[in-house]
Amino acid sequence: FLQRKNSTFVMFDTETTGLSKGRTDQITQLAAIAAKFDLRQLKFVEVDRFHEKIKLNDYIKDIVDKSEDVPDDKDSPEFTSQLHGNNVKAVLKFNHYDLANSDEFADERESLERFDSFLDKHSNVVLMAHNAPFDLSMIQVHEIFKTKDREVFDTISFFNKVFFPALESLSTENEHFKSINDKFASSARTGKKSSAMGSLISGFFSDPAEKAALLGKSHDALVDCENTLNVIERGLKIVSSHIR
Repeated sequence: FLQRKNSTFVMFDTETTGLSKGRTDQITQLAAIAAKFDLRQLKFVEVDRFHEKIKLNDYIKDIVDKSEDVPDDKDSPEFTSQLHGNNVKAVLKFNHYDLANSDEFADERESLERFDSFLDKHSNVVLMAHNAPFDLSMIQVHEIFKTKDREVFDTISFFNKVFFPALESLSTENEHFKSINDKFASSARTGKKSSAMGSLISGFFSDPAEKAALLGKSHDALVDCENTLNVIERGLKIVSSHIR
């Protein structure tokens, strides 16, 4: 960020049907926030945004029609079970998808073409996403995203390789930073600090009401872009303390 003062950073996110790791999935929502980086304030200054909801293709519609109905309560064990079992109705509900009005949404391919045009409007674009390989795999179903050589930055790499090591170093010398470090949960699988968005929000936001509001709105593509920019700004300010 410090070396790219003339770049336009485009944070983007996709929501998908989440049926499998293969391309039987489709995008259900695509959003992006284009921003310049203010070096003095270590903030992203928004200059543009993109947001489209996408209609289901016939293949997914057929699966939806055959899928078991899901409970209204997304916190219930039954809903969680169906979500982890990749019931498409549970996935759509989890991602705030308006299934009842979905036929009015955009066509996936046309939406991807408009997103490409949105990117072309801006100079020196750096694409950013939290877990970029996944979101890239979803947009690269359209060949235009394979032919254009745009720089891509995975924000998970920033947290894993820059933020957490810097915070760990600061916490060995300073109680304030140690208390911040202690707020971030560790991954049960690796034992290292978790860079999952929910864990980052929980670590950066102490107020229970604010944290609940942010987490409750997540898994909406535009909200996820906003949340990612929010946490990365907070992370950069801590990293700047380490650099100084």
